[in-house]
Amino acid sequence: TRQFADLISRMPALGQAREQTEAWRELLAAQAEYQHLEQELRTVWSKVQTDALAMLEAAIRERRAKHSAGSAPGIDDYRELYNLWVECGEKVFAQVAHSESYCKLQAQLGNAAIRLKARQQAVLERTLKQFDLPTRSELNTVHKQMRELRERIATLESQLAAARGEERS
Repeated sequence: TRQFADLISRMPALGQAREQTEAWRELLAAQAEYQHLEQELRTVWSKVQTDALAMLEAAIRERRAKHSAGSAPGIDDYRELYNLWVECGEKVFAQVAHSESYCKLQAQLGNAAIRLKARQQAVLERTLKQFDLPTRSELNTVHKQMRELRERIATLESQLAAARGEERS
């Protein structure tokens, strides 16, 4: 993909392929933005895991210290260890999830995903048109026209039935 992106970025947007080249450039830019934001989110999640493990280690040490003093038992089985790890993870993630930066990152990623999908759709529709195949927007238009025609037929049929009922009365 990098080679293709480099090729597209170096191609002059001239002649018949101008619009297609621009559409591909926009697609590649949207994809790069999405991948960048996705990597940022993975970094945040990785930090959550690291902080949760550090919190788990501190909790285990604290329990050991209390256990040696005789006031609290240590960890008896894997289930208790797992529950403690989940509790630490939830605490750390709750702090991160309620932060403004995390909310902003989630919103940016969502917007980037929508932009990427729109750019993919534009390139795909252009390609389908080149092969004289129906596109999503054309199919949507046909579906809308069919729905309108069905509604119109239903209205006309109900008016005809009402008119026939009046004639018999």
